[in-house]
Amino acid sequence: MNEITTVASDEAVAIARILANDHVADIVEALNREPRETATELLCEVTFERLVEIFDQPELDGASELMEALP
Repeated sequence: MNEITTVASDEAVAIARILANDHVADIVEALNREPRETATELLCEVTFERLVEIFDQPELDGASELMEALP
């Protein structure tokens, strides 16, 4: 049986690298520029430890709404 492997797009890989490696303040700044739906989707891809770092930043706009939107 053939296995189907999902290959992430270049954009998804770039976003994952940014979320994993960039400075938290830069991530917050980028999230603040995105629509809420997009920011929520991006946050769903972040590890719990990284989420804590991101939500610990007072500069994150609408943090409570973002937190409520997470699964």
